[in-house]
Amino acid sequence: MQNGVHIPPALALAPRPVASAPRGRIVCNCFEVSETEISAEVGRGADLSALQRSLKCGTNCGSCVPELRRLCAFVRSSTAWSA
Repeated sequence: MQNGVHIPPALALAPRPVASAPRGRIVCNCFEVSETEISAEVGRGADLSALQRSLKCGTNCGSCVPELRRLCAFVRSSTAWSA
């Protein structure tokens, strides 16, 4: 019994959902693409065109394109600096 409600034993022992890793802030609201996803792709060599093909970000309303460009430049400069 939980909170005064009877729970069948099979449900009481059911696995709980596992929390997923934090996605970071959403950059593209149209396709719900996070900064984490974008940074990972750019870190693997993606440019703006590749991001648009793989993640679809920046292909609907376009309002995130300036931020996508900024992230591409930032991740590239960070990667070059650490290399």
